[in-house]
Amino acid sequence: MDVKKIEIMWDDLTEGKQREIIDMFGDNCNFDAFPIAILEVCGEESENVAMGQAQCL
Repeated sequence: MDVKKIEIMWDDLTEGKQREIIDMFGDNCNFDAFPIAILEVCGEESENVAMGQAQCL
């Protein structure tokens, strides 16, 4: 099965969003070492995403 993945990392965020996280949690919660979010699409779903037809469940 073909899995496409995008990891959103700390450095991908604007300085403003980094500041919001620090203000909320008190620090960056190790998001400089681990992904904040991982977007995954598998197999046929990846074709639907490319065509703008993906559905959120």
